[in-house]
Amino acid sequence: MNPNNPNSDPDLNVVLTIMNTTNNRSLEALDQLDELSDNEEVELVPRAPRRYLYRDRESRTKALWNDYFFHTCRFPEDYFRRRYRMRKALFLRICQGIMNFSQTPIPEYFTYFHLRRDATGLLGFNIVQKVTFAIRQLAYAASADLFYEYLHMGEQTSYECLNKFFKFVFHLYATEYLRKPSAQDVQCLTTKHALIHGLSGMLRSIDCMHWRLRYCPAR
Repeated sequence: MNPNNPNSDPDLNVVLTIMNTTNNRSLEALDQLDELSDNEEVELVPRAPRRYLYRDRESRTKALWNDYFFHTCRFPEDYFRRRYRMRKALFLRICQGIMNFSQTPIPEYFTYFHLRRDATGLLGFNIVQKVTFAIRQLAYAASADLFYEYLHMGEQTSYECLNKFFKFVFHLYATEYLRKPSAQDVQCLTTKHALIHGLSGMLRSIDCMHWRLRYCPAR
């Protein structure tokens, strides 16, 4: 190699290009020089800075609490059921099931819903916010962007809430609720369906041809 003529060595040209850049480059680029052939070139693309969006968790917590969970909340029970697709008592039962879980060691998908501080020392989202975000995504079959303005939860955090929500629900309720119905369960369901809706023998079926409807239009 001729030291007075840097153009004689293509690898040296790559090194000089990296050293002459004004931005700080990753050291991985230098480690990759050994793998370059004489005909390969290094494409230097500056990394865009990460954006930081301030999320007012405290005010969002107060808004959610005043809207649905305070003793003089803004929206009554029927609004809660319509927007959460469940009764408030069931929602609170799920939250209590997470907080009262005492098995050791506690799985990570339980401790994730506990109130914690982030890297800056600020309090994170509480259990009501996290469970709310998971259930809202399930209830509306929508992405996290639909509820961001109200709850101020980031996309990655919302997906983590949903994923861990599936895990702890299965852990807590699989044995009792997520199982095949027994003969006694089927009899109970059909009896209650007949009492409430007046249609006997209805379970997992939309075939009502055997039932005579009083106001069914006739040709």
